[in-house]
Amino acid sequence: VTAKLLDGANCPVWTGAHLDSGSQPEPQQCQAVLCAIDLDDKAGPVLQAGAAWAAAFGASLHVVHVLAGVSAPAGRALPAEARDLV
Repeated sequence: VTAKLLDGANCPVWTGAHLDSGSQPEPQQCQAVLCAIDLDDKAGPVLQAGAAWAAAFGASLHVVHVLAGVSAPAGRALPAEARDLV
């Protein structure tokens, strides 16, 4: 459900997978904000919102962009530069 909501949302969405059900985070409880972005026109507003939330909580901001998996042919190792992507 969360993935579908995030995929279709036209705005940043705050999720708290590790929070107690129905609880609101207190500023001292949030140490990191993670922004998962695609490289499209929505990335800018998401990064701005993430930076604002991180600043409000005094938290660090982490940004991720996930790529499709990388695999090697059977019996062969991935090149060193590709291993960093996995």
